[in-house]
Amino acid sequence: MDPLNHSRVPMHIILTSKEAEAELGPYRSRLPGLLVTDPALRSAAERQGIEEIEIGSVVKILRKSRIGGADTPYYRVIVSNIR
Repeated sequence: MDPLNHSRVPMHIILTSKEAEAELGPYRSRLPGLLVTDPALRSAAERQGIEEIEIGSVVKILRKSRIGGADTPYYRVIVSNIR
């Protein structure tokens, strides 16, 4: 089963270094972590054709707004473990 097909799982997009820098700039170092073993992250990597997920990469998560219906972006940095 693909986790991204579930209605409650928001879209995950793994950004390139250039995309992350353009969207976040200096705020990149202050992001919360997302485990590399997260099923939605693995599914996103498969969909994007990424064979190996790099620790330190940034993930853009698009959640639907309950009020406006537009996608709201949230960002997470990929980590190997949570401290």
